[in-house]
Amino acid sequence: MEMIQYTPPVSWDDKGMDWESPDPGNMNCFAAIREALAERAILAERPLDSALFNIMRFRPWSMTSVNAIRNAVYMLAPYFVNMEFEDYREDLSDFPKMWSYGNLIESEDCRICELPGKGSFNAPAWSAWLKAVKNAINKLTAVNFTKVSGQYFSRSGTEHDPPFSESISTALREALEGEPYSGTFSSFPQEFYSWSGNTDYYRNSDGERGYCGYAQSRSIVIKTARRPHPTAECDLIFRYKVSAPSGPVSYSSVLQKSVLDLGSSGLEAGVHTIRTHWSANMEMDISIGGNVDDIPRNSSVPVSDYRTNYDSNGNVSGYSRILGRSCKTGYEGVAYCILDFAVKNGFRFQ
Repeated sequence: MEMIQYTPPVSWDDKGMDWESPDPGNMNCFAAIREALAERAILAERPLDSALFNIMRFRPWSMTSVNAIRNAVYMLAPYFVNMEFEDYREDLSDFPKMWSYGNLIESEDCRICELPGKGSFNAPAWSAWLKAVKNAINKLTAVNFTKVSGQYFSRSGTEHDPPFSESISTALREALEGEPYSGTFSSFPQEFYSWSGNTDYYRNSDGERGYCGYAQSRSIVIKTARRPHPTAECDLIFRYKVSAPSGPVSYSSVLQKSVLDLGSSGLEAGVHTIRTHWSANMEMDISIGGNVDDIPRNSSVPVSDYRTNYDSNGNVSGYSRILGRSCKTGYEGVAYCILDFAVKNGFRFQ
């Protein structure tokens, strides 16, 4: 007896499938869903339920396989970026927004949580369910990506306890001496910045204040990205935001003032996106961050809180700092990478 060989579909449009009104008795529809889930599971590095591979030609679906489809979408959703979400926090600290199963099935025409009842009389409801599954899977096209490598350049300098002007001048001079330090990175996200700052650190018995000065800069150059998928191509999307420096400097707990100063970096404040198409063995030369030799000078003077100390005769004997404040001038940012497979030669099922 000759064995009939079945070849699964290679796209949503293959084998004459009509996804406006899919036929729940057509194995191709279920096989297409399985193949679409499989190419996404490869990207998420997650195994699929074996029930998905037990779909038979003359018995295309069962409640076991249907539940396996729904469970696969539930499992895969959190590994994919919600490309429809735009309401990010100002500092991009919640980027990227990943899908949850709940958010996915609440999207228009994606409600797959409720299964129609058994029986041929429910064929229209099963047809609608299959269409909803396809719609939900089609939203799973982008992932957060960390396997990016490259080179970074940095400078840093510090000076403790002199008057304000001397503290910042010495920190900047120390940071800019010689060649910048260089190293490599092998994962994302990556920070870039250039700023200087001070903290009001101590006050002597005469009331004179001493300051700690800091100067730092860092920029990155993206060189390579590991092959993300064995067959599908994609776009690399680098997203970053340039903003005023955040967080207090060392030996302080409150950032009193932060001034955005981009210097001669050529950067612009706000959120920016760099998109490039990934190809095998590609080499990149994408710079994010400014010139590490250009560190803006801080001129804002912080004022810490001090408690006055007295000796046994009631005379002022000194001051104890009870709240350290600092100021910064410059810029900072964090660069993230996501992969978008909703492109030419990307996912076969999209």
